[in-house]
Amino acid sequence: MTSQEGLIVSNRRSLARSSALVATLAAVALATPACASYVNSEAPSPAPVTGAVSPAPQDLQQTLQTVTNSEASLSDREAVVEGGPALAPALEAIESAQPGYGAITYQVTNVHRVGDTATATVVANSPKGVAPLQTMTWHEVDGHWQLDNAGTCLIAKTFAQFVCTPEMAAPS
Repeated sequence: MTSQEGLIVSNRRSLARSSALVATLAAVALATPACASYVNSEAPSPAPVTGAVSPAPQDLQQTLQTVTNSEASLSDREAVVEGGPALAPALEAIESAQPGYGAITYQVTNVHRVGDTATATVVANSPKGVAPLQTMTWHEVDGHWQLDNAGTCLIAKTFAQFVCTPEMAAPS
């Protein structure tokens, strides 16, 4: 038997022992009344917010479009990001870099809301290519959705190579 074959046999035995251990632990947990009731129970769901409706993907998409719209005023772009004026340097860097990327479009899917926070899956497309799939977060403020600081910084880093951290917008 070669050393490689020996390693494969050893790994298979180790995997078989690990699988047997997991099966034994699961059986013990299910046989123990306190564990069985916990294992078989559903995790508590977040309390629903009365009257709260998840934002439409188009609403969240519009905030992203505004952030990367070089024709929008700085104050309009600040209004759709959580950090507001504190993130002006990041927004200005995005504006400066935007012509090099051309029109940036976004696909927003899988919107989930808990309280005043919504998350969604986002894909950004530009003539230069597709940015990797990301989960982004928004906060509802006075009935409007604002992209959180981390999302704004991600866009600034991706499209403008601007070093930005969510802490930049933290109150002093």
